[in-house]
Amino acid sequence: MVFCEFTNIRRLWDNHFDAMAEDYRRTHANDAAVLQLVLKDIANIVKSMGKDIKNYGLPELHGISLTVFLEHCISTIYSVCNAGVCIIYIMF
Repeated sequence: MVFCEFTNIRRLWDNHFDAMAEDYRRTHANDAAVLQLVLKDIANIVKSMGKDIKNYGLPELHGISLTVFLEHCISTIYSVCNAGVCIIYIMF
């Protein structure tokens, strides 16, 4: 996507969104949140290569709410700590 010239990136998105969203759907019931989390992942990847996700014709990336972000963090921590005991400190 960054180094190749696809003629229809939106079709690529439509064909592969379900696979990209699979992990997020396990921990998030909100489809809008899943969409934004997948877009955020893609945005971070293309940004690391000096590009901007806005240039690819994908759905618009919005800010992720604090609630969705915390749900994601907690579910990730839970899956990592599932086999043992974890003590987590959150400071604001």
